[in-house]
Amino acid sequence: MDYRDRHIVVTGGTGALGTAMVAALIEAGAVCHVPYVDAAEADRFAFRNHAKVELVAGTDLTQEAAIAKLYRGVPKLWASIHLAGGFAMAPLARPPRRI
Repeated sequence: MDYRDRHIVVTGGTGALGTAMVAALIEAGAVCHVPYVDAAEADRFAFRNHAKVELVAGTDLTQEAAIAKLYRGVPKLWASIHLAGGFAMAPLARPPRRI
């Protein structure tokens, strides 16, 4: 699919799944707007210097004002992909007993 010059917000874009999504989108020609809070995540982000990626610093996705500011800064928003969230590997807890 041709996403040339389509502006797409990718929340969680600096994570593992997000990075894969951003890679696919920029390969298809999209411009990705990737919000982040933690500077260390941005520093590790593989596409931090890519011409088709705009990192948006200090975007707390739990704050409505921060979200509004993020979207106001995106020219011609075409899509928004939400991959933000926490994930950590851990053993599965013992299932609850049936009563």
